[in-house]
Amino acid sequence: EAFRQSLLVSQGDLGIFFSTWLGGSIMTAGIALAAWPLLGWLWSLLRPAAGRERPKPA
Repeated sequence: EAFRQSLLVSQGDLGIFFSTWLGGSIMTAGIALAAWPLLGWLWSLLRPAAGRERPKPA
């Protein structure tokens, strides 16, 4: 309910959640924690597997 009220007061602007240093810090930490599994999956795709050898340059 408070989330909806905040958006109504700010006329739909999500910047209200980042307008103070405390709010911005908490929102940034929350976004980072929510994205952590995706970042881990992307990291595992980008780095070579531990048992696989890289082809040597000719």
